[in-house]
Amino acid sequence: RDEMINQVEQNPNITVYTNATCTGWFAENYLTVMCENKMLKIRAKHVIAATGILEQPIIFRNNDLPGVMLCSAIQRLINLYGVSPGSKVLIATTSSDGYATALDLIEAGIEITAIIDYRKKQDESDFCSEINKSNITVYQNHYIEEIVSGNGTNYISSVKIKSFDKHDKTTDTIKVNCDFVGMSGGYSPAGQLICHSGGTLKYDKQLETFKVDINQANEDSSIAGSLNNYSKLEEVVSDGKYVANRCMSKIGINVETVNASSMPVNSTSKLSNFAPPIVTSGKGKDFIDFDEDLQVKDIIDAIKDGYDDLELVKRYSTVVMGPSQGKHSALNNARLVYDTKGQSIDGVSITTQRPPYHPEYIQHLAGKSYQPVKQTAIHYRHEQLNAKFFSAGSWLRPSYYSTQSSSTKCIEEEYLGIRNNVGLIDVSTLGKIEVFGKDAAEFLERIYTSTYKKQRIGRSKYVLMTDKTGSIIDDGVACRLSEHLYYVTTTSSGADNVYRIMTLWNSQWNLDVSITNLTSAYAAINLVGPKSRLVLQKVVDDIDLSTDAFEYMDVRSGHIQNIPARLVRVGFVGELGYEIHVPYTFGESLWDILMFAGKSFNIKAAGVEAQRLLRLEKGHIIVGQDTDGLTNPYDISMDWAISKSKPFFNGQRAIEVIKSKGIKKSLMGFKIEPSSKMPEECNLIISNHNIVGRITSVAYSPILKSTIGLALLSTSDIKIGDMISIKLSNGDYVNALVCSIPFYDSDNKRQQL
Repeated sequence: RDEMINQVEQNPNITVYTNATCTGWFAENYLTVMCENKMLKIRAKHVIAATGILEQPIIFRNNDLPGVMLCSAIQRLINLYGVSPGSKVLIATTSSDGYATALDLIEAGIEITAIIDYRKKQDESDFCSEINKSNITVYQNHYIEEIVSGNGTNYISSVKIKSFDKHDKTTDTIKVNCDFVGMSGGYSPAGQLICHSGGTLKYDKQLETFKVDINQANEDSSIAGSLNNYSKLEEVVSDGKYVANRCMSKIGINVETVNASSMPVNSTSKLSNFAPPIVTSGKGKDFIDFDEDLQVKDIIDAIKDGYDDLELVKRYSTVVMGPSQGKHSALNNARLVYDTKGQSIDGVSITTQRPPYHPEYIQHLAGKSYQPVKQTAIHYRHEQLNAKFFSAGSWLRPSYYSTQSSSTKCIEEEYLGIRNNVGLIDVSTLGKIEVFGKDAAEFLERIYTSTYKKQRIGRSKYVLMTDKTGSIIDDGVACRLSEHLYYVTTTSSGADNVYRIMTLWNSQWNLDVSITNLTSAYAAINLVGPKSRLVLQKVVDDIDLSTDAFEYMDVRSGHIQNIPARLVRVGFVGELGYEIHVPYTFGESLWDILMFAGKSFNIKAAGVEAQRLLRLEKGHIIVGQDTDGLTNPYDISMDWAISKSKPFFNGQRAIEVIKSKGIKKSLMGFKIEPSSKMPEECNLIISNHNIVGRITSVAYSPILKSTIGLALLSTSDIKIGDMISIKLSNGDYVNALVCSIPFYDSDNKRQQL
């Protein structure tokens, strides 16, 4: 078999999809195939179904207890996964396949307590012969009456069996001890896909199972192997070759001459079943449909109430309507219905089969999942500087620029360049949304936690967004460019979500505002460091950059060497700095201009890692890193961003309730001696053997000469000045001192130069 598979996979004209399931077969040979995380749509000239057969369960009392399993499942556990199903196994079977399972168990060193063969006599298979040579007890013409659990548990302790020779109450019950039961109640063809395309599954009394009938199916389709009722592997393979050659010849592919005599029609081992009588005593639970929790009595009750057709029984009881769509219940259900009615089952068709053959994930039906990768306008300049990129939402951003032997040295060099001189950070990925209209200020007051009606034109203001539960969603700044125009920035990963929330709420509030997402329309560069004003003065003529004329949080519009620009004086990294926003097409030119102007000041490009270290020293949060889906403004000491005067903002009521109940956690800083091991983000904080928090941000500070970090800590257990214990990823512990934030420049003098 492996040799055949290798030959197929090496054929350049054949594509093999493994771990794939065909779930639907529609008109004109249109098939849907679920393969890993995608759905394949295939249109075929001819389809060969070689889907095999499905082993069927046996009905007896307590057949749903843990430890009852199909024989084929036992063989998978043993041969594929090396897992023992139990220590003492009893096999119940209606064919020689139960004997084959017993041989596998014996080879695995597992004890077989008995084999219950429902047939009057064994067949002449090698499996039966091998078992007869062993000391295993075989109960021929016997059936399982009941499985017994022990000592009030659901675990199997023994099985009660009886003989078919007598059906009166005097029949002796034999008790066999075991802890596991394997059952093999025959087979039913996996022909549901053929039914999708117009074929049927009809009961064949000679085979005692359903038989695939493709007379009504698409002419451009065939069945092969076990679907043609062959049981031996060599015959299944032979039939597959015959059908494949015949079909390829039919569609015009040159193959070897099809020899009709090669078809194994005269096989003596045609697949056949023994239909085990359904013997029930009315006591206990004997399940016929494990999906729907239906017992034998439920089906009989449906028939007594007049719902005596298979389709009516199905709708009355929901039998075969579960996730498996009757794969393991349709055969026994049909036998029970017609046995109860006292009618012949020969020629009866299975109830309607509909796609999907196997449960599908909604994500498959939604189509292929694309994760777009966006590049900023300055991307190629980053590549020229040997940037190491990472994904921030859908954007590629420089993590650091590789100029040293290690990433740590590169990040430290960029960090010191900004602290001591001047640096450039590409912040084009920030969300940029224009809110315009006479109700723009009112709209922002409802969306964000602070007030904006009295905000002066030419000023920017911090914005914090919460949801209806009071949890933080996003932050940024709102720049008032005119009385009715605000330019709002968001986090890099939150732009689309914020825009969606804004448009959703305004569709309900119906305020006089227009909302435009300009994220991809503008490039933005953060020019930052104590010498940033000196660099900017060399390239700006129409904006007064003096401290009095351009204060911290001011916004100005002007030109940088004829490039129209918006300048916002903000200090996310705690240094004198300017966010410069220009139309996207000018992004690269702006970068070149600033790099050239800053050459005499030893200007450096800085990546996100240096930016994060700088902001950590200032104690500035990153939404989504220092917060999670449950973090409210009081948790991170941002109650200063919440208006106490305005009547409403989204999440206001929830925040008031949270405050009234008391703050249970708080974002605090900590310091660790440089000689200690550095923890990682999300490492747990332990106090008195209890988890009292987790790390949200951590890094080594070159200026402070120690490891610093932020942690969400329980306010009832921890306070400033306490020593805490941090559990590292490897299980070790390090001690840290809880301290206030910011760690550096607590007077904010550096960003207000």
